Amino acid sequence: MDTNSVISILGSLASIVGAGFAWWQVKRAKKIADQIKIDRVRRELPELKHVAESSREDIKKLISYLQSEKQSRGLKPDDLLRTIQNLIEKFNDNKHLFNDNSDIQKQFNNLIKSFDRYKEITDTKEKLQSAKDIYQYINNIIYEVNKSFDEKIVQAA
Repeated sequence: MDTNSVISILGSLASIVGAGFAWWQVKRAKKIADQIKIDRVRRELPELKHVAESSREDIKKLISYLQSEKQSRGLKPDDLLRTIQNLIEKFNDNKHLFNDNSDIQKQFNNLIKSFDRYKEITDTKEKLQSAKDIYQYINNIIYEVNKSFDEKIVQAA
């Protein structure tokens, strides 16, 4: 065996070791990236859920307001609608969390349509029905967010 053959064999072995090391680094980097995604989900989903629950409470107040014959003093429907607008904005900011969940996307799109329709309606009975629809879509979104959160955490484990 001459020197060139030994150098060639050593070079091949070094290449194999280098490839194995690169493969290990890629797996390690993927684990780190996955953990970062999971941490982001753990931080952002509960915040989104909190905004949705707050919106649900405000839409319940709005429904009560629309159902009562005496309009409640101090209750401003526009203030209640702002929390729903906040939910819509928050969801748009975090849409990337739900790219894989068409159920949440559908409920969210329905929420936006109902919210826009509510703002255009002048008849109280129609507003009441639209507010009830908004309430249902928010409930569905909360359910789907909880389900998505649980699934993402289980996948991470």
